[in-house]
Amino acid sequence: MKLQKNNENNLVEYKRELTTAFERSVVAFLNSNTGGHIYIGINNDGSMHGVKEADLVQRQITDRILNNIKPTVIGLFEVVVEQQEEKDIVHVIVSGGTEKPLVDPVALREAVINAIVHNDYTREVPPLFEIFSDRMEITTYGGLVEGLSKDDFLKCCSMPRNRELMRVFHDLDMVEQLGSGMRRILKSYDANAFSFTDHFMRISFYFDGIPSRLGDKLGDKLGDKLGDKLGDKLGSHPVELNYNRRRILEIMEANSRISIPQIAEKLGYSTTAIEKNIEYLKEKNYLRRCGNPKTGYWEVL
Repeated sequence: MKLQKNNENNLVEYKRELTTAFERSVVAFLNSNTGGHIYIGINNDGSMHGVKEADLVQRQITDRILNNIKPTVIGLFEVVVEQQEEKDIVHVIVSGGTEKPLVDPVALREAVINAIVHNDYTREVPPLFEIFSDRMEITTYGGLVEGLSKDDFLKCCSMPRNRELMRVFHDLDMVEQLGSGMRRILKSYDANAFSFTDHFMRISFYFDGIPSRLGDKLGDKLGDKLGDKLGDKLGSHPVELNYNRRRILEIMEANSRISIPQIAEKLGYSTTAIEKNIEYLKEKNYLRRCGNPKTGYWEVL
């Protein structure tokens, strides 16, 4: 669609060339309710200037948005090259008003309250709250209350461990009835979020929704043969893999001869970022490069 001249407004911004302040414009549109459009290669008056090496500028813009704006905005923007009046223009489409919390706030509130109310304080072990790059974990001491099975727990049956604490939270209108918090948590997360030992219980809120314990869980999540094959290879042992490293393994499992630039294009990251993740995977013995650097292939270990 051809642009109308002199129509720069709160939804459209023109830039003659890519500047150091480009990220500010992207952030402003991200924080708006409507998003917006940034055109590189158009003067403020709407006249066409054009962009030399538009494909290069397109890649530079993608890298700058991904590397300079945090938290990640993957999926919230698109960069395309268009032609207007026989000149190349780089068009950046930014989505606004779509920010999503890493953890469901209702589930998190209930998990925090449950951790405080149901923790066993007899050994002076407090609840533990930890934040990692890919998840948040809440660990309580005491395991399940005696007489309450794991199945009972996951069916939202509950038994109070600290009656006085429960009464205080109830008087403050922070809890309604036993088991109501679990129902709210299970609206957003499934039973795989919980893990149990004899003395501890842990809930893990993964930011991308996929637990780092691969094997059967990953196979169930992906729901295809690739998940089953990758699960069989990695087993059910805990691994230190974030979402992007798991995606790299999945991609290599599907195509063992794929190149680093091709992986970067699929994931929307720079080749440098992909190379760093691959080095990590190789160092941790999750991945091996076999054969010649140019004609060889990847082996998922």
